Amino acid sequence: MDQDDAARFQMGANRVLSVLKIVAFCVFIAGTPAVIWITARAMPPPAEFREPTHSELVTTLFTGAALMLGALAVIIAALAIWGYAAIKKESAEIATGSAKREIERYMKRPATRKEMREIIERLAAPILEDMQAAAQMPAAYAEGKQDQEPMKTVGKSYPKSKEE
Repeated sequence: MDQDDAARFQMGANRVLSVLKIVAFCVFIAGTPAVIWITARAMPPPAEFREPTHSELVTTLFTGAALMLGALAVIIAALAIWGYAAIKKESAEIATGSAKREIERYMKRPATRKEMREIIERLAAPILEDMQAAAQMPAAYAEGKQDQEPMKTVGKSYPKSKEE
């Protein structure tokens, strides 16, 4: 048995265990009133016991039904919260896996000329802006030129040719 089979077996066993827990809880909820009823009938009645009226029996019956509906509502709410968390976790895993697959597929395909041009333009844009700004700046105002003294001639000029 390889790892995948073991994981599937474990997942199936966990699901069966979860279902059995739910069934046991439902049997407990349904069986509790019956056990209380049997226990109450087995006890001897008090000395001043009187037969309950029909309205008292109906009230007791509806109280029991309301308690069972309340317990059922709590169970359904717990299952809803658990189910929401499970769905949220599973959908996040599916979305992550799908995004990774698509990114890998996209990165493996060759880039088109248009995409390459867009990438180069995006990377070169700051450099071009700096070059345009530098071209518009006069040389007199260029950085470092303000603190320099004007150039002075040192020495005497000599003619370049004998004719001069």
